[in-house]
Amino acid sequence: MARPTIRCPASLLPSYLTLGWPPNVKDESRLLRGQALQEVLDWTQRQSLSDLDYRYLAASQEMERREVQKTLEMERLREAEVRLALEQKSARRQRQLLKLLTVALIATAGFAGIALFAYRQSAASEVEAIAAASQGSFASYQRLDALVQAMQARRKFYRLWLLPASVRSRLDQKTHQALETAVYGADEANRIAAQQGGVLSVSFSPDGQWIATAGTDRTLKLWQRDGKLVRTFTHSATVYEVQFSPDSQRLIAAGLDGTVPVWSIEGSLLTTLIGHTAPIWGVSFSPDGQTIASTSGDRTIKLWRADGTLVRSFTAHQAAAWDITFSPDGQRLASTSVDNTIKLWNLDGTSIRTLENDKAVWSVAFSPDGQKLVSGGADNLVKVWSREGALLKTLSGHSAEVLSVAFSPDGSAIASGSSDKTLKLWNQNGELMRTYREHRGTVRAVAFSPDGRTLASSSADGTVKLWNTHNPLFVGLHNHPDVLWQVVYAPGNADEALIAGISSQEIRLWRSDGVLVKSLPVSAILFYAGAFSPTESTLAIAGASGEILLIDWKSGETTRLTAHRAAVYGLAYSPDGQFLVSAGDDRTLKLWQRDERNEFQLRQTLPAHTGRIWNLAFSPDGQFVATSSLDGTVKLWTWDTPGHLAEELHLVLSGNGSEMWGVAISPDSQLIAATGRNGQLYLWNRQGQLIRTLEGDDMGLTRVAFSPDGQFIAAGVLDNTVKLWSVEGTLLSTLSGHTSGVLSVTFSPDGKTLASGSYDRSAIVWNLEAVLKLNLLEYGCQWVRDYLQTTSELAARDRPICKHQLKPMRF
Repeated sequence: MARPTIRCPASLLPSYLTLGWPPNVKDESRLLRGQALQEVLDWTQRQSLSDLDYRYLAASQEMERREVQKTLEMERLREAEVRLALEQKSARRQRQLLKLLTVALIATAGFAGIALFAYRQSAASEVEAIAAASQGSFASYQRLDALVQAMQARRKFYRLWLLPASVRSRLDQKTHQALETAVYGADEANRIAAQQGGVLSVSFSPDGQWIATAGTDRTLKLWQRDGKLVRTFTHSATVYEVQFSPDSQRLIAAGLDGTVPVWSIEGSLLTTLIGHTAPIWGVSFSPDGQTIASTSGDRTIKLWRADGTLVRSFTAHQAAAWDITFSPDGQRLASTSVDNTIKLWNLDGTSIRTLENDKAVWSVAFSPDGQKLVSGGADNLVKVWSREGALLKTLSGHSAEVLSVAFSPDGSAIASGSSDKTLKLWNQNGELMRTYREHRGTVRAVAFSPDGRTLASSSADGTVKLWNTHNPLFVGLHNHPDVLWQVVYAPGNADEALIAGISSQEIRLWRSDGVLVKSLPVSAILFYAGAFSPTESTLAIAGASGEILLIDWKSGETTRLTAHRAAVYGLAYSPDGQFLVSAGDDRTLKLWQRDERNEFQLRQTLPAHTGRIWNLAFSPDGQFVATSSLDGTVKLWTWDTPGHLAEELHLVLSGNGSEMWGVAISPDSQLIAATGRNGQLYLWNRQGQLIRTLEGDDMGLTRVAFSPDGQFIAAGVLDNTVKLWSVEGTLLSTLSGHTSGVLSVTFSPDGKTLASGSYDRSAIVWNLEAVLKLNLLEYGCQWVRDYLQTTSELAARDRPICKHQLKPMRF
């Protein structure tokens, strides 16, 4: 190939000549580059070149373009490498940071987990501790505190979250049990921290709106019924007693300075009665409010007009005159004294009669009808007297001086307060119904509200306690002479049904509302079993002697059946009343049948068990008998021929080796329930198949009963409770009220009540409708409502436990 013919300027010639442009254009070393190429290109713009010249320049430009492209690519590569290096460095830092963050997060999560675990443990422990405190308060007779604590524990439990299932179940059971116990055992509804140094007197206004207290701090205080302080009155000396006028508008006080101040409830001092020469111990308004009576250490009684005018003064006793009260008709006065007497007076000061006592008499009260008086004295006794002066009853039970007594407005109950720190409630027959032990000092005074539903007591511990005398959940049948081994209902409708308490010395027949109908005297031996005839007014009882007594509870006529050689623990009538079965320590089952003279004759003796037979039952359809024994079995006995039980057993039911204490048969005769010493309740069908086992209590279940409709099963428990289940096995309630083991349970014929008998010598009649509808927290809130609103004993954070009704949180 020919060389190009370019004619370059002289300055470009060397480089051009040295190109040695060869015919092989692949030799790029001879091509122009950079500045030289640009100058030649500028020069050629004014020249005419050959094809070869253009080809040469085109090849040089292409090479220049490639080199520029390569240079740019290299620069981009270097930039990319730098960027990559930076990104890699950043990534390393990010990875390091991520690692640090990961470690931090793991640590934080760990700490959070630890914190959550600690929270759960702390919160659960707090709830458990409060529930335990409630049970401790209950056991130490601080029942109001126990109820508030149980409600706090239950509320706090509802607020807990993310608890393990086992912990939640345990706390649910413990808080529910504490609340259930506190609700059923509640008696104190409110507590007023009334006076420093002790509260000597408490009184309700006749209109029921106010409570007045007086004490050693020389004050008289007026409170709303809910316990809110309204007004404080001050006096120059200790105020020993306070009373309202009949119109509830005035207050009078017994001052130890020998004066009687009279205040309006608005706070103004109306007048002061001056005349006594020694401390005044008692004051009283006449029923019409026109006369005031006062007694003093100067041994006199003084009568005053309401305006303060002295009407009459007379020496009443040989020592300090203490208490005084008007009869309900306002025509008489009764006074007590340190001289061991109670004296009745006409208003003109003439003596009617003197009632002699062995020691000083501190308090006296008329019954609402004016026909009886009750007194309390230094002999630790409460005594009931007729208006004519005859001693009707002596109520013993206090272990120290009785300082105050009161009749309920309807006359059905008597309250007494004592230096033994207890308050006792007695029925009109003089039987002890309840002992309140919550005070921590001498009980100085007692008073009933006008409606009789609240009882107030004042104490040297500085408090006034308000007690609910009527419990909507149950009625107590108290003061039996011995252990109540069995309670049984007589057949009949709700108005006629009677409850018999089987004990020694006497059998008591009660109505479900707690009224004692009759007492049947029996021997002092222990009676363990009882059964009412379904067809006549006969109660069969048996006990330690092995003898069976058939008592006509209307006439008192008694027939004796003798056959057992040892104690009898089980008795049952057939549904038609023609047969009676009995069993006990001699391990035999005996069948008795009525003859043509309507007398029971022994027809059959079966060697039934190898251990004591604790209980037995006749099936409601009359087709079989069930027996339960310490040998660990329940046996079913059917008829072989009419009037004769088959000696070959129909069925033997076992309770896992546990001694069997109680047995019952469902109303349709299709289910058999048995209770054992191991605390389990077993439920079999009539064919002997075990349907379910219900867990009761480790201490043991005693007797068992089906409700008349067959929907419920109740069992007595030795831990002082009654367990109530649905027949499907759901525990519905644990009834707390007894103070010792429960030995017997029975449903009323209409199924509305359940009666239980106990080692504590009492029976309790439970209102099943109220029990089954009971919301424990709502009931507790109603019970303590006034206390939560007015007490100064609770911290602000503890008051709102009833502000909102909470539901359990579900997780």
